[in-house]
Amino acid sequence: INLMSMATHQRRLEQNVTRCIKEQRACSQAHTLEHKDIVEAFLLQMGRFLPWGCLLLVLCVVHSMLPSSSGCFMEERAALMDISSWFMSAHSEVPTSWGHGDDCCSWKKITCDNITRRILRLDLSYLYQEIPTRNSDGSMSIKFTEVACWNLNLTIFSSFRELQLLDFSANFACLQNFDGLQGLSKLKYLNLSDNSFIGNIPESLSNLVSLEAINLKENNMSGALQNIGTETNRLNIPFQFGAIKFYLL
Repeated sequence: INLMSMATHQRRLEQNVTRCIKEQRACSQAHTLEHKDIVEAFLLQMGRFLPWGCLLLVLCVVHSMLPSSSGCFMEERAALMDISSWFMSAHSEVPTSWGHGDDCCSWKKITCDNITRRILRLDLSYLYQEIPTRNSDGSMSIKFTEVACWNLNLTIFSSFRELQLLDFSANFACLQNFDGLQGLSKLKYLNLSDNSFIGNIPESLSNLVSLEAINLKENNMSGALQNIGTETNRLNIPFQFGAIKFYLL
């Protein structure tokens, strides 16, 4: 009797999981079907060994890793909104499309993979705003906002696991710690030009294992380029050139 009861419970468990997955699949876009098929097979197998409570937890974790029904990963959308808040706190603005709708892949300055819907390119260049002011004679003039070092926690970019290009140029940002970028294992192109970065060229940039090109011009940085062109990444800096010390202004 106990064996029959366990078998009945097992069938009901598999039916509930299957129904849950089918309902989730019904509200998803076509490009997520392959992911959901894999998840369904995985959960059905797990259901044979895990009690219902544990299986539900697994389902919730896996669901959070999938694109939302509108085609944008929730963790990446949340990171973009955090970036937006940071720029706004510095009296700057992100494109008006940001925050409109759940599909961050349709927002300006963002490029996603057509299949995985992960963000591949993030263009945050020239988001620093000039503010028009009225002069005493009634005319209008443009001046830059007076912002000290912008304390952006670069770990915010760790949510973009498949990011290949990051353009953060011309934002007058003052950052010294670049360790937060180390998790971007797919990053190939990094543009940090026209900012106010100070200190030595950070050796932590050498940990970007896929890095092929970097732009550091127009910054208050100094040091040897060989510090970032190592065997751990794909930067091709000749030894004779890399040994030259630079002051990037």
